[in-house]
Amino acid sequence: MWSFAQELDNGGPDAFFYNASGRFAEQTVDALQAIAARDLAEALEEVIEGFPDGEVPDDQEERTEALDEVARELEDALERLREAYEDKGPERVRKATLRYWVAQTGGAPAE
Repeated sequence: MWSFAQELDNGGPDAFFYNASGRFAEQTVDALQAIAARDLAEALEEVIEGFPDGEVPDDQEERTEALDEVARELEDALERLREAYEDKGPERVRKATLRYWVAQTGGAPAE
């Protein structure tokens, strides 16, 4: 979740997939659902479904090639993901993630 938010803040949705954090796209959907960011989870799922065979490759080079291959078809889905993130509010996503972490572990993450 932290990487997802950081990538969207710094480079947008495509940066999430181009960088190492993109290999965790499907787990990020689960995390978004866990913090009750369902609209954001749905937008991320839509992008994932646009990858060849509906799967995001673990290997960064393969993932980059796959994203480049379908980039034109995913423009609208990537824009909807960006908008969903901005609508939810980056700070609200971070706070919800921290609340979830505290609820699960009983303490705040180390700085």
